[in-house]
Amino acid sequence: MLNDLLLWVFSLTPPAVSLHGHLTRQEIENKLSELDQVKRELIRTLRLYKFAGLEKTEEDIAQINHDLEINEQHCHLLRFSLNFLADSDSCNTHELAAVYFETIGDKTRLNLLELSESLKYQDNPLGVLTLFNDYVYEPEMFAASIIWLLRGGVQPDKIVSSGLFHHYFLSRL
Repeated sequence: MLNDLLLWVFSLTPPAVSLHGHLTRQEIENKLSELDQVKRELIRTLRLYKFAGLEKTEEDIAQINHDLEINEQHCHLLRFSLNFLADSDSCNTHELAAVYFETIGDKTRLNLLELSESLKYQDNPLGVLTLFNDYVYEPEMFAASIIWLLRGGVQPDKIVSSGLFHHYFLSRL
């Protein structure tokens, strides 16, 4: 399940499996180990390009740097997950996501308060989901909109299948 979650983050399709479930400390540690090996391999390839005179293009180097950036983002989330699991061996993925979103900065909290006040009479949070596409260039406001949807009772699978995250990540490429 962890693999599916991480693979989905930068893909254009919904996850092949449900994102509901539990993550264990062992799963997270194993995935961190895998990502560490991938990172070492990417760095080794960059060094070979630089020092061994391998033929390279700017596109090759840009792709490796992009892969390193994605790798680091995944590692950041997994390290956060390990810290979250400090007192237990497993956790619910929804609980983990809620806590992760709660650790974000003050600007996002202010945006969330503003959004909550503006949309307090909205009975169906899914009805305004597509409006949040306008926030893809404002990460704090985008994060606040996702938190607002989750607090409004929208299931994470519905948010995922809406394409909102895909739109956000595509705007970052």
